[in-house]
Amino acid sequence: MPRKKKDRIYFGSEAEKAIVEYNQTTNQIIKEQIYKEKIEYPLNKMVENIINRFKFPYYFDSTENIKKEVVSFLVANLHKYDQSKGRAFSYFSVITKNHLILENRARYEHLKTHRSIDTPDPNFDVIDESSFHKTNDDTVEFIDLFIQFWENNLTTVFKKKKDILVADAILELFRQAGDIENFNKKALYVLIREITGIKTQYITGVINKMREHTERMLKEYYTKGIFDTDSIDEFFF
Repeated sequence: MPRKKKDRIYFGSEAEKAIVEYNQTTNQIIKEQIYKEKIEYPLNKMVENIINRFKFPYYFDSTENIKKEVVSFLVANLHKYDQSKGRAFSYFSVITKNHLILENRARYEHLKTHRSIDTPDPNFDVIDESSFHKTNDDTVEFIDLFIQFWENNLTTVFKKKKDILVADAILELFRQAGDIENFNKKALYVLIREITGIKTQYITGVINKMREHTERMLKEYYTKGIFDTDSIDEFFF
């Protein structure tokens, strides 16, 4: 009789349902039971995989201790998960990566500040963060949400025809991001000028306005793994 294949999905729909159930109950004993039986292992496994995959060089501690710290952080934020906004695995993996990146960066800054100038480390001048982004799934997802947001709200944020023209040109560049080879700032300004026929100074004003909203989007995305693309609510003002 052939051996049954081991289920490799450690954080699937069952774990997601358990988190929803955990958030809905007010009975602490039941909460602890749900966590121990259905949530603890998926969270631990996810965090362990992220730590091992991306590496965080200024987290000077054992993987086990880092994992405990991050899992505690996630447990404290379980109540923030909203099933209607997306899969639990995507939500918590994004939160985990961003928490580790921010903590790693804070440790680097602390170490750099307190390090003696007599013992320089050439690696301190430039932090190679490419290891944090070995895959660009999160970037692609954010850009997709970014495009959706501006497609829905461009004419709400911008009222002047000239502003709308520039903003739409910028949005088009994001739509074609995969086909643009030279993606530096100067080249992008040239492309926008060619599309719109508008001077750089005016383009900068529109970009700065879009940047204000984008920073809020990033903050929301880092915290929740998603943000509302349908309309501009008070969060974006």
